[in-house]
Amino acid sequence: MQVILRQLGDCSIRRAAPSDLISVMEINLKTLPEHYSDYFYESLLQEFATLWTARSREGGLAESLQLMQAVAS
Repeated sequence: MQVILRQLGDCSIRRAAPSDLISVMEINLKTLPEHYSDYFYESLLQEFATLWTARSREGGLAESLQLMQAVAS
């Protein structure tokens, strides 16, 4: 069960899950000049899980994902 962190209209903000990584990689391939291995994404999600969020519309489709930057205190 995924916990919704915030609801914005018809979009839900939640923690990203390993099943979201395919979408992350697809977005990266379409929008960024650099490309990384599957292991890169898997290790980031495992090590920094609390920094990854996913935005889903009603119906459960992951529309976009992003890695939130940590703010040093």
